[in-house]
Amino acid sequence: MPTSDFLEQSLQTLSNKIGSLNEHKCESGKIFEAQHKAILEAHAQLPEWSIQAQKGKLYLFHFSSPSTGTPLSLQGKHFDLSAQLELNTIQKLKVYQWLLVEAYEAIEDFLEKAYAYCGSKGMKLWERPNKWQHGSSEEIDHYLSVKLRGTPYAQLKAFRTNLHHFAKYESTNPNQVNYRVVFVLIEKLRHFIVHNEGYGQDFDKLMTRIRGELPGVDSKQLKNHVDSFFTLHGDRYLVDLLEFPVEDPTLPIGAYHDQMLGLFRNIMEYAVLITEAIYEKLLSNNDNLHNAPP
Repeated sequence: MPTSDFLEQSLQTLSNKIGSLNEHKCESGKIFEAQHKAILEAHAQLPEWSIQAQKGKLYLFHFSSPSTGTPLSLQGKHFDLSAQLELNTIQKLKVYQWLLVEAYEAIEDFLEKAYAYCGSKGMKLWERPNKWQHGSSEEIDHYLSVKLRGTPYAQLKAFRTNLHHFAKYESTNPNQVNYRVVFVLIEKLRHFIVHNEGYGQDFDKLMTRIRGELPGVDSKQLKNHVDSFFTLHGDRYLVDLLEFPVEDPTLPIGAYHDQMLGLFRNIMEYAVLITEAIYEKLLSNNDNLHNAPP
């Protein structure tokens, strides 16, 4: 890569952010695993005649009357052992969900910066708005202030159309990851987490939207992949980002799939691909200028 500049610094910022999120994910995982163990140990110590052993732990929610200020507490709900373990798991999942939201917002921010960088370097893929007043300015702040309609898919479309390196490796690459599919999936999961408490109300509608962003992708494989990120919770589908056991007898006992780590890595690899593609295009443009006839 060229010497450190705005794009490289933006990539480093993203790397620091994703690394920090993964650290939070690992530490929170340890906390909820310890809590799971503590719940089981506490339950095992209860005598059979204990009300808590028979009905479960009672959780009360206290508030006050808006008219008199009198303390109120409606009938609480008993949580038996299975309910306490489920609550602990849901709490862990909620932490994972919001870490993914932060990761998505970080990569979206990177995309905007990368696109603005292209403008500051005079690359044709950057579209000049009608009211542009800065001529051929190289000041990055001038380009960052321009908000592109259709973010972030508009930026990705521009990269895909104008950067050969990006178009070549986005879906087919040595890592065997379709980054285009991964990005669309994360964007849709983020929407459910932010706007619907992590639940997908209509799976068929979700698939229709995803297919609209991914023309040409095998529908059956896509559906199976998306379905692997949801679990049935009650009568609704919940975004599921938790680790799960590996069903492969050739691997060590206790091995598991870490979906969150995989998504974090994919986000960084996608950003690196975009960075590589932009630098390659800049170098190609410079070579063409140097080789042009006088």
